[in-house]
Amino acid sequence: MTESITENRGPRIFLNYRREDSGFEADSLYAHLVDHFGSQQVFKDIESIELGHDFVDAISGSLTACDCLIAVIGPRWLELLQARLSDMNDFVRMEISIALDRGIRVIPVLFGGAELPEPRRLPASIASLTRRQALTISTVADFERLVGALRTSSSSLPRQKQNSSTAPQPTINETERVEDRKQTHVSSASYSITSSSLPRSIQGYSGRVFISVAGAGYRLKWEFTNASPYHGIALTEEKVLAVGWGSPRTGHGVAIYRRTADHSLVGRWAMDEQGTGIINVGTERLEASPGSVSASDLQGKFRVAGVDPTGRKYSGDVSVARNGETYTLEWTVGTRSYRGTGILTGDVIAVGWGIATGVGRYRVTPSGLVGTWAHPGGSNLGAESLALE
Repeated sequence: MTESITENRGPRIFLNYRREDSGFEADSLYAHLVDHFGSQQVFKDIESIELGHDFVDAISGSLTACDCLIAVIGPRWLELLQARLSDMNDFVRMEISIALDRGIRVIPVLFGGAELPEPRRLPASIASLTRRQALTISTVADFERLVGALRTSSSSLPRQKQNSSTAPQPTINETERVEDRKQTHVSSASYSITSSSLPRSIQGYSGRVFISVAGAGYRLKWEFTNASPYHGIALTEEKVLAVGWGSPRTGHGVAIYRRTADHSLVGRWAMDEQGTGIINVGTERLEASPGSVSASDLQGKFRVAGVDPTGRKYSGDVSVARNGETYTLEWTVGTRSYRGTGILTGDVIAVGWGIATGVGRYRVTPSGLVGTWAHPGGSNLGAESLALE
């Protein structure tokens, strides 16, 4: 009999980076960490700080929930940091400073030949960053070393145990998550609000909704032209997406959506109007935005940019076509072309490609795909991102 012990969810990781310096590398690192620990354990970007809110408090609150901050450092990191020394709203510097001040574990991760700068070249608030043991990532073994170090940081938490005579089995949550995704086909994508209704009004509203996979559930963010954003979390049950949402200013509510044959989401929402005891009810229809990528309809022409296992950058085009339960991918990079076959599970597609059968693994995001790849005999990983044309 297998002993049942609560599964360790792993460390809570805050990814600190500057997009102009290491945006691509941070995206690849994020995908790799999510594959190991789940999206609920990895925090990348503060999506929204509402007008009038103290941004220091917002960053401080996000870091409070984390066990470790990874500072992603590329070749231009120091140059861009020094250019912003007079900018009091430099979140990159502020996040590192708060983490160091609070004694949160900070791991500098170096890409592209970058090195830790000397303390004298850094502001006093983050000078102690140079005393943290850094890790240079250029091979598969480096990624695994980072994952191992992060797991060690949470080794005191209870872990799931298995009888040594039985093969590993997926947890109930993992099984339910796969089945729910098969039934609803709701995946990471950007949607436009094409029709809506408000209580006591003949006019509706417009905006966008971003839906992203988060562990066994989903995260949603509504953006409007003339109003503050709303955030929500959701679960799936059969053909339905059930959402809890709200904002600190206006209160909280619930929504329920059903997926239609044309991949739209049609639903109703209710909100408890703060201080009145009145529950407002409205409706909403969401349609996938042009240029948005969804795992439920993964196909089209993409621009690819990447770095091969030797560190050389490349770019080109990729076409993705659905072929029954598999996908056909064709790369054109310069004068060379490659062809592969992919299998999609949730928001991750695994691809075998090339004459010598290389392998790639990509995560579907609203803007495209981000992933890593390798070829036979190689010890290093390549990395690339695909953006929908």
